[in-house]
Amino acid sequence: MEDAREIARIVRENTKPEMVAVDSSTSEKVNVMLVPDGMSAKSTKSFFDELKEKPDRRQGTISIKRVSSFIDIVNRFKNENSVIFAKAQVSETSLAAHVKAIFDYHPEGGDVSQAENLGHKAEYKFPTTHEFEKWLSLNNKGLDQEEFAYFLEKNVNALVEPEENDKLFVSKLGAKFADPIDILELSRELEIYSKESLVQKHKTSSGERELKFTTEHTDASGTPLSIPDCFVIRVPIFEGGAPIRIVCQLRYRKREGKVTWYYEMYEVSTMLEQAFEASCEKIKEAVELPLFYGESE
Repeated sequence: MEDAREIARIVRENTKPEMVAVDSSTSEKVNVMLVPDGMSAKSTKSFFDELKEKPDRRQGTISIKRVSSFIDIVNRFKNENSVIFAKAQVSETSLAAHVKAIFDYHPEGGDVSQAENLGHKAEYKFPTTHEFEKWLSLNNKGLDQEEFAYFLEKNVNALVEPEENDKLFVSKLGAKFADPIDILELSRELEIYSKESLVQKHKTSSGERELKFTTEHTDASGTPLSIPDCFVIRVPIFEGGAPIRIVCQLRYRKREGKVTWYYEMYEVSTMLEQAFEASCEKIKEAVELPLFYGESE
């Protein structure tokens, strides 16, 4: 046993690192260092790179804060193979969108020997405005009378008069629109009363009976309520972008003497995708590069 340990000690102490040149897939050789502890192979590239005045290639991702800067940086580094990828994740209550330029992208064609590194990039994440985020965060969320009134008063500048295009947009709903004054008064002063009744019908020929329970909502004077179906807001979605018009459908529910208000931004996912694509097309035009909707490899 002692002899075996002594042999192992001698081997360990006399095993030295060794530099080996290994043939690569190109005509160049790659230096590899064989080190003790099983003589595992270690690349020496990082050590030699420290001695170089310039890197072998550009790599890294530039994070951009403004769309104008993204356009400038793309125009600075682009070449004939550069491309842009654009992607947006849209839901009724959130939006995450970005564009990414890859300067050293693969050239066109099926020649794999011409593949590039895809290591030099620039990315811009579209920041949404605070005005839009406030409206989106409460989309389809129930608000009591006081909360609804407070929210509208704080965001009154977003309320605008409905236009003919807004009405055409939701024409299939047959909707009644409210102007800003109407919607504010509705949220501040409305008291809703319920009048419930039970109607019984009896068919003498068949003996069938039909019971129908109805509820009618009226204002304080007893007049049946006429609640508008929609109102319109105008807010910019992306920072630095133009404001867009969004139709909001209005609903309410009365339960146990309390009224809950809801608004739903009509086809908001479609509106967000259209706004995102419009911004992407402006970028594409400014940098004159191919733009693909999706995620890069």
